[in-house]
Formats: sequence, C-alpha cells, structure tokens
Amino acid sequence: LARLLAPGIRVNAIAPGSVRTHWLKTWHLSQSDIEHLKSSVLLKRLVEPEEIAWAVAFLLSPAARSVTGQTWVIDAGMTFH
Repeated sequence: LARLLAPGIRVNAIAPGSVRTHWLKTWHLSQSDIEHLKSSVLLKRLVEPEEIAWAVAFLLSPAARSVTGQTWVIDAGMTFH
C-alpha cells in the first residue's frame, strides 16, 4: 500500500503488544498472570496507552515525513525473543 500511494500518502502501521487498558482486564488474568507477562518482556512492564498515542502523534507529525511503509512494534520487547 505504501508503494502504491507514494509519494503523496505515507502508510505506516503500529503493532502494539500488551497495553495496560481496560481491555486487558477482560482477559480475567490473575495478578500472578500479569506479573508473569511483565517478566517475559525485556522492559519488564506493560505498555502504557500514552506510549501508543505518542507513536501515532509522531507518525502524523512533520518530523516523520520520511517514514513510510513501516510497522512499528511497541511491545516493551515482547517479540525480541
């Protein structure tokens, strides 16, 4: 899609990991489950919603005018393994 729409439109995606939102609570995870999840990622924490919003804001800003065709994984290092 980025190739098709360039140069007029930039196309990027954000792939979040486990984000600390009300939706996470619908999984009915115990505190032990959450601690296990946090311990399994490199940064030892869940992603905060604001961190996703900051990435979106950056990609929408003029500072990202050279960024296209990218998928940003924001998961505190979950997929690093």
